[in-house]
Amino acid sequence: MRNSGWERVRLREDPRRNYVGNRNGQRQSYNRANWRDQKDIASFYFTRFPEDATEKDLWYHFKKLGDVREIFISKQRNKNGRRYGSARFKGEEDVHSLERKLDNIVLGRIKMCANIPKFGSQV
Repeated sequence: MRNSGWERVRLREDPRRNYVGNRNGQRQSYNRANWRDQKDIASFYFTRFPEDATEKDLWYHFKKLGDVREIFISKQRNKNGRRYGSARFKGEEDVHSLERKLDNIVLGRIKMCANIPKFGSQV
């Protein structure tokens, strides 16, 4: 089979270079804003929840308290051997009140522990 002109051009282009629309071959740098860095995003660390709990289960309980954007449960365990995770909420006015509400959730006779992260908190 013979290659068409279009395929030959594609083979000669370097896929690592993106010079389209730039003058003199200058690269453009794009700074995309990460939604996690916005001022109205509040992060929380939590632990002490049932072994069989999934992110979906926790989402159901957290959604009652505010606008949940992300829930992550680590595959590793903390130094006490417990599962832990983090949750991010958007648009929370009173972060400390939400922290107390999260800290009082009871899942399967286990009271969850939640707090604002020590490092990188937006409070």
